[in-house]
Amino acid sequence: MKISKARLKKIIKEELESVFEAPEAPTPGTGVKRGEFRKAGVAQARAAQSGIDDAEREEIQTLNKLMQQVAAKQNLNQGRISMLIDKLKAELLAKAPAEEAPAEV
Repeated sequence: MKISKARLKKIIKEELESVFEAPEAPTPGTGVKRGEFRKAGVAQARAAQSGIDDAEREEIQTLNKLMQQVAAKQNLNQGRISMLIDKLKAELLAKAPAEEAPAEV
């Protein structure tokens, strides 16, 4: 995915603003354990970075793993699986923002 310099600057600016405005993140010295503080920071950074929450990320990873397992045993470009993949791809392309939608493969 190619991003223009202007788009990249806008994304960075938005992320910096969201980091400075996020009051829900724990701060050191508030009685929060070090591990919990780190986990909260990582979760907040992930959400701010990509706009994808942990549940969505898990779904993507699960589909990826399952597709790799099936592809190792059979061709994904044949039969019902191919049809379902094409439907999913068409639906995702329809939902993806125009400037970020990948070229059709």
